[in-house]
Amino acid sequence: MKQDHEDLKDLSTRRETVAVRPQVSPDHMTHLKQVASEDVEGLAKAEKQYGSSWKKRGGVGAFMMLARKWDRMETALQPHPDDPARANGSVPEQRVAPWDILEAIRADGRAEGIIDDIRDLRRYLLLVESEAVARGYTRTGNHRDNTGQAEPFGYQGDDR
Repeated sequence: MKQDHEDLKDLSTRRETVAVRPQVSPDHMTHLKQVASEDVEGLAKAEKQYGSSWKKRGGVGAFMMLARKWDRMETALQPHPDDPARANGSVPEQRVAPWDILEAIRADGRAEGIIDDIRDLRRYLLLVESEAVARGYTRTGNHRDNTGQAEPFGYQGDDR
Protein backbone atom coordinates (compact mmCIF):
# COMPACT_ATOMS: atom_id res chain seq x y z
CA MET A 1 0.00 0.00 0.00
CA LYS A 2 1.39 3.42 -0.96
CA GLN A 3 1.74 6.19 1.56
CA ASP A 4 -0.24 9.40 0.97
CA HIS A 5 2.83 11.39 -0.08
CA GLU A 6 3.72 8.74 -2.68
CA ASP A 7 0.21 9.03 -4.14
CA LEU A 8 0.72 12.77 -4.47
CA LYS A 9 4.00 12.19 -6.31
CA ASP A 10 2.14 9.96 -8.79
CA LEU A 11 -0.47 12.66 -9.33
CA SER A 12 2.17 15.34 -9.86
CA THR A 13 3.60 13.45 -12.84
CA ARG A 14 0.20 13.65 -14.58
CA ARG A 15 -0.87 17.19 -13.69
CA GLU A 16 -0.12 20.06 -11.36
CA THR A 17 -0.76 18.93 -7.79
CA VAL A 18 -2.32 20.90 -4.99
CA ALA A 19 0.18 21.35 -2.20
CA VAL A 20 -1.76 20.11 0.81
CA ARG A 21 -0.17 21.02 4.10
CA PRO A 22 -2.63 20.34 6.89
CA GLN A 23 -2.55 22.95 9.61
CA VAL A 24 -3.56 21.03 12.70
CA SER A 25 -4.89 23.34 15.35
CA PRO A 26 -5.28 21.91 18.84
CA ASP A 27 -7.59 24.73 19.89
CA HIS A 28 -10.64 24.05 17.70
CA MET A 29 -12.55 23.10 20.85
CA THR A 30 -12.19 26.66 22.17
CA HIS A 31 -14.38 27.91 19.30
CA LEU A 32 -17.33 25.53 19.78
CA LYS A 33 -19.33 27.79 22.09
CA GLN A 34 -18.92 30.76 19.74
CA VAL A 35 -19.98 28.68 16.71
CA ALA A 36 -22.98 27.27 18.59
CA SER A 37 -23.94 30.70 19.89
CA GLU A 38 -23.86 32.15 16.37
CA ASP A 39 -26.04 29.24 15.23
CA VAL A 40 -28.63 29.94 17.91
CA GLU A 41 -28.62 33.66 17.06
CA GLY A 42 -28.90 32.94 13.35
CA LEU A 43 -31.76 30.49 13.89
CA ALA A 44 -33.64 32.96 16.10
CA LYS A 45 -33.33 35.61 13.37
CA ALA A 46 -34.45 33.17 10.66
CA GLU A 47 -37.41 32.03 12.79
CA LYS A 48 -38.63 35.65 13.02
CA GLN A 49 -38.26 36.12 9.28
CA TYR A 50 -39.42 32.75 7.91
CA GLY A 51 -41.23 31.10 10.80
CA SER A 52 -41.16 27.30 10.84
CA SER A 53 -41.22 26.95 7.07
CA TRP A 54 -38.44 24.33 7.24
CA LYS A 55 -40.88 21.79 8.75
CA LYS A 56 -43.92 22.77 6.70
CA ARG A 57 -43.75 19.51 4.69
CA GLY A 58 -43.09 17.26 7.67
CA GLY A 59 -40.23 14.89 8.31
CA VAL A 60 -39.69 13.96 4.66
CA GLY A 61 -39.44 17.63 3.71
CA ALA A 62 -37.01 18.24 6.58
CA PHE A 63 -34.86 15.33 5.41
CA MET A 64 -34.88 16.63 1.84
CA MET A 65 -33.78 20.04 3.10
CA LEU A 66 -30.79 18.36 4.78
CA ALA A 67 -30.07 16.26 1.69
CA ARG A 68 -30.08 19.34 -0.55
CA LYS A 69 -27.38 21.02 1.56
CA TRP A 70 -25.31 17.83 1.64
CA ASP A 71 -25.70 17.44 -2.14
CA ARG A 72 -24.36 20.96 -2.70
CA MET A 73 -21.24 20.24 -0.64
CA GLU A 74 -20.75 16.84 -2.24
CA THR A 75 -20.99 18.31 -5.74
CA ALA A 76 -18.50 21.06 -4.91
CA LEU A 77 -15.98 18.66 -3.36
CA GLN A 78 -16.14 15.67 -5.72
CA PRO A 79 -13.38 15.30 -8.33
CA HIS A 80 -13.74 17.64 -11.31
CA PRO A 81 -14.71 15.65 -14.45
CA ASP A 82 -11.92 17.22 -16.54
CA ASP A 83 -9.32 17.33 -13.78
CA PRO A 84 -9.77 14.58 -11.14
CA ALA A 85 -6.90 15.99 -9.04
CA ARG A 86 -9.00 19.02 -8.07
CA ALA A 87 -12.40 19.48 -6.49
CA ASN A 88 -15.29 20.25 -8.81
CA GLY A 89 -16.00 23.59 -7.11
CA SER A 90 -12.43 24.86 -7.18
CA VAL A 91 -10.90 26.87 -9.99
CA PRO A 92 -7.49 26.14 -11.52
CA GLU A 93 -6.04 29.29 -9.88
CA GLN A 94 -7.25 28.14 -6.44
CA ARG A 95 -6.92 24.38 -6.68
CA VAL A 96 -8.43 22.28 -3.91
CA ALA A 97 -7.99 18.52 -3.69
CA PRO A 98 -11.23 16.52 -3.95
CA TRP A 99 -13.07 16.04 -0.65
CA ASP A 100 -10.75 18.45 1.25
CA ILE A 101 -13.47 20.44 2.96
CA LEU A 102 -11.11 22.45 5.17
CA GLU A 103 -9.00 23.57 2.22
CA ALA A 104 -12.19 24.42 0.32
CA ILE A 105 -13.25 26.69 3.18
CA ARG A 106 -9.87 28.42 3.10
CA ALA A 107 -9.83 28.82 -0.69
CA ASP A 108 -13.44 30.06 -0.96
CA GLY A 109 -13.55 33.15 1.22
CA ARG A 110 -16.98 34.25 -0.02
CA ALA A 111 -19.70 34.62 2.59
CA GLU A 112 -21.99 32.56 0.34
CA GLY A 113 -19.29 29.95 -0.31
CA ILE A 114 -19.03 26.43 1.04
CA ILE A 115 -18.91 27.71 4.64
CA ASP A 116 -22.47 28.95 4.13
CA ASP A 117 -23.62 25.46 3.15
CA ILE A 118 -21.81 24.00 6.17
CA ARG A 119 -23.47 26.51 8.49
CA ASP A 120 -26.89 25.95 6.95
CA LEU A 121 -26.62 22.17 7.25
CA ARG A 122 -25.45 22.37 10.86
CA ARG A 123 -28.28 24.76 11.72
CA TYR A 124 -30.89 22.61 9.97
CA LEU A 125 -29.63 19.61 11.95
CA LEU A 126 -30.06 21.60 15.15
CA LEU A 127 -33.62 22.45 14.12
CA VAL A 128 -34.44 18.81 13.41
CA GLU A 129 -33.11 17.62 16.75
CA SER A 130 -34.80 20.50 18.61
CA GLU A 131 -38.10 19.59 16.95
CA ALA A 132 -37.64 15.94 17.99
CA VAL A 133 -37.04 17.08 21.58
CA ALA A 134 -40.09 19.40 21.44
CA ARG A 135 -42.23 16.48 20.25
CA GLY A 136 -40.94 14.26 23.06
CA TYR A 137 -39.26 11.78 20.69
CA THR A 138 -35.88 12.18 22.37
CA ARG A 139 -34.23 14.27 25.03
CA THR A 140 -31.00 16.20 25.14
CA GLY A 141 -27.98 14.32 26.44
CA ASN A 142 -29.28 11.04 25.02
CA HIS A 143 -26.46 10.20 22.63
CA ARG A 144 -25.51 6.78 21.28
CA ASP A 145 -22.22 6.80 23.14
CA ASN A 146 -23.90 7.36 26.49
CA THR A 147 -27.31 5.69 26.22
CA GLY A 148 -26.22 2.28 27.37
CA GLN A 149 -28.15 0.72 24.48
CA ALA A 150 -26.31 -2.15 22.83
CA GLU A 151 -27.61 -1.42 19.30
CA PRO A 152 -29.24 1.98 18.77
CA PHE A 153 -31.73 2.47 15.92
CA GLY A 154 -29.99 2.15 12.56
CA TYR A 155 -26.65 1.07 14.03
CA GLN A 156 -25.18 -1.76 11.98
CA GLY A 157 -22.09 -2.42 14.05
CA ASP A 158 -18.48 -2.21 12.98
CA ASP A 159 -18.48 -5.52 11.07
CA ARG A 160 -20.57 -4.38 8.06
